[in-house]
Amino acid sequence: MKYLKLWQKQYLSTLLLFMLAFYGCVFFLAHNSFSTAFSAAQEATAQEYAMIKQGIEAEQGMVAARGDASLEADAAIVKEYGAYYSRRGVGLSYTGEDGTVLYSSIPDSILPDGETQGLLELKETRNGVRYFCISEPVGSGMLGYIREAESILVRQRQQNLLLLCAGAAFAMVLSVFLYITLKRIYRPIDNLAHELRTPLTAIQGYAQYIALAAIDEEERLNAAAFIAGESRRLRDIVDRLLTLSNQPDGEMEWAQVSIEELFQRAQKLYPGVHYRVEQPYVLGDAALLGSLVGNLVDNAVKASPQGAAVELVAAKNCIQVLDRGSGLSEAMLKRLNDPEGRGGSSTGGAGLGIPFCHQIAKLHGAKLTFENRPCGGTIAKLEFLQLQHNSVADSKYMPDMMEKKQGGISG
Repeated sequence: MKYLKLWQKQYLSTLLLFMLAFYGCVFFLAHNSFSTAFSAAQEATAQEYAMIKQGIEAEQGMVAARGDASLEADAAIVKEYGAYYSRRGVGLSYTGEDGTVLYSSIPDSILPDGETQGLLELKETRNGVRYFCISEPVGSGMLGYIREAESILVRQRQQNLLLLCAGAAFAMVLSVFLYITLKRIYRPIDNLAHELRTPLTAIQGYAQYIALAAIDEEERLNAAAFIAGESRRLRDIVDRLLTLSNQPDGEMEWAQVSIEELFQRAQKLYPGVHYRVEQPYVLGDAALLGSLVGNLVDNAVKASPQGAAVELVAAKNCIQVLDRGSGLSEAMLKRLNDPEGRGGSSTGGAGLGIPFCHQIAKLHGAKLTFENRPCGGTIAKLEFLQLQHNSVADSKYMPDMMEKKQGGISG
């Protein structure tokens, strides 16, 4: 558990508490349903037995009135009732006072023993079938009665299994929904932590530079201006991340963005970065595109050997970030090219900003892909969709581009 993120711990604890409460309610309802059905079956059995007993006693009274009363005559009456009610799943028996069985349609293993006279019992045969049983003195002998109860218990088992399966299916759907919801809620936190780390490190570095280094006034002003600029960028990043988290479709501020400025900012943070700009502008959101480029450069620097150059190229409808690392495995490339995946750099970097980069690319109508370079290293490509007036960087086309909300590089 200590290696899980906060939202993952909350997901597991919430899911566990819900499952306990949910299955507690399910089993309570199942038990209550079974108790109600079982009590109703017992009541119906007792009423049926009372009706049979009353009928047998009435006929035995009529036989006695004719002067023909005998144990055998009583057994014959019970036999007639037994033949009729056997079609309804009822078994009857009649035994004398000495225990002699005069008639029985009841399995031997559950024949009434006379020890629990007048009580409704649940007995089980040798083959595991259960019956409701009652025995009472009737006439000159002992009347035994049974009714099959196994069907009620089987139905209950089936109902329990059905509830268990339905509960498991519901819990599975809920667990997926809860996982996606919590992951989405906490994604801005992950993105914030990743996006703010690099500019905060730069701000800290320049602040220490001002405090400790022997610099002149011009250098101090340049460092202060850089700190102020990065602080504004941090504020813009936070605003954009909150916008993206609250509005998945991303209502962005569309404008013509200078690619050279994006590359220059990356070069200030990473002196080993070299860039070439063939197409100077891109239509989109400056803060989000700056975060995207910064993420790609950060991963490229981590993947490259110390001191190796990272190249930035702005070609027609494409921004490329090239590193000189050892390249990536097919599995890692597959993860990086998955918009929902979480990849890492070739040096073991976490790469937590890659899903965010994919999201920014999607908002700009672009596609982010990663591939290995033939000479070693990796290329990150941000390919924009072709625009109607892509070849001309003229303000008269900007309203049309913004209305389409598509990204692209214009020269």
